[in-house]
Amino acid sequence: MLAFLGLIRREKPMAHNAPLALNIQEILAQCLIGLANSPRDLLSCSLVASSWTDEAQSHLFRHISIGKRPGDEYTKLQILTVEKALILYEALSSSSRLRRHIRAVSIVLMGSNPINTTICKIGCLSFPQLHETSIFMDKIYPDVLEALICHPTLRTLRVSLMLSSFAGLVDIWPRCAPSLRHVELRWLIFGGTELLDYTAVSRPRIRIPALRLDNLEFKDDSERSYTYGFALHPFDLSDLRALSIGTRSELGYLWKELLPPHAFRACQFLDISYMFLIDISLLPNLSELRATLGYPAAVIVSMIASIPPQHAIHKISMSFRQYDPTADDYRALDAALLDLYVHNPHRVIVFEVMSFLKPTISASFPRLTEKYVLHWSENDSWMDANDLWWKNVIDVL
Repeated sequence: MLAFLGLIRREKPMAHNAPLALNIQEILAQCLIGLANSPRDLLSCSLVASSWTDEAQSHLFRHISIGKRPGDEYTKLQILTVEKALILYEALSSSSRLRRHIRAVSIVLMGSNPINTTICKIGCLSFPQLHETSIFMDKIYPDVLEALICHPTLRTLRVSLMLSSFAGLVDIWPRCAPSLRHVELRWLIFGGTELLDYTAVSRPRIRIPALRLDNLEFKDDSERSYTYGFALHPFDLSDLRALSIGTRSELGYLWKELLPPHAFRACQFLDISYMFLIDISLLPNLSELRATLGYPAAVIVSMIASIPPQHAIHKISMSFRQYDPTADDYRALDAALLDLYVHNPHRVIVFEVMSFLKPTISASFPRLTEKYVLHWSENDSWMDANDLWWKNVIDVL
């Protein structure tokens, strides 16, 4: 039963004249890098010989995922059954060596799934080299949540919550790990929400360079103020270098009410799906702007027009989603983007489109197409494109 984790092995005697290159750890390590996204092959490698086990397991256990949501990847060690979760828990709880391999943990705690109890046990273990965690919950599991978000080596935190109340979260959330650098929040709060005092938990705020907000939903203005204030309470945004604002997250409110006036002076990467008119001249260090054309194009045209000719912005990406622009919208965007390019021919203009839309969109931007200005990024899903853009930004920071 332990074979699926590579925790047992079968050793075979090598032939007398067998090459010994793969017994050299550096060569073995390079060979296994190519199998990093193939759990089945890594399992096989971990069973070859004792000299292969540790190196293979360092890739196999690097990112563990327990539970499943629709759309989850399968390139990591993914545990979906109670039986395998129990085996994993026994292996990790009894081996600090295995826990040292783990850099990322993803957990899904939804509904009354029998696997939830074991997931909580695994989440409460100590992971000495944990750098990244993704948490999906439809209610608060205090012990596991605190163990993961307060981990002293944590750098990247993704939290998706679907809650009927903030109770249970108020005492934990402000105590996020001081080592955090990248934070992604997707919060849906529903039901009669009691607005509890989260400011009572006081500690130095964590300076983070990258923040991604998506689907922070609320019912009225008082709840909106509370939700945003609570979500951002642990963090110092004065040196924010990358900001992504997704659907249903109000950039206008965030910009006007919650962020300090100088918060965006350091911003280098800005991604917006919720349209709000921004004066780009107030962002002197902005290098890349990405806008999703999901709302009337006039806002984007005005925003592009606010970019001074001498501005340092290098790349403008347009992501085409469900919104169907009018012919006037296309003409206005075509002219605004071309003017931006004419002022600085070194600027890069990228259109992110689903493959089947490329001919139509290309024909709708005749001036950009005629000048061979456009670069294309084709994808099958705008959500995948959002995630890929953010991953590339995080890799740069």
